[in-house]
Amino acid sequence: MFYLAYGSNINSSQMKERCGNTEIEYVTSGYLDGFKLVFDGFSKKRKGLVADIRLANGSKTPFVL
Repeated sequence: MFYLAYGSNINSSQMKERCGNTEIEYVTSGYLDGFKLVFDGFSKKRKGLVADIRLANGSKTPFVL
């Protein structure tokens, strides 16, 4: 299965914590053209903002696959 990560999910320690014993292999990284990273949600569990991506001409967001 492939998973496109952005924001704090790019952090390998955090991904291992979330995915448990699943083997994580980084395939590639790059930028999503036409998207920007926004913090428009709130996590009660983490007691903080959560990230999302939104369409935005002229913007780009880093990712890992």
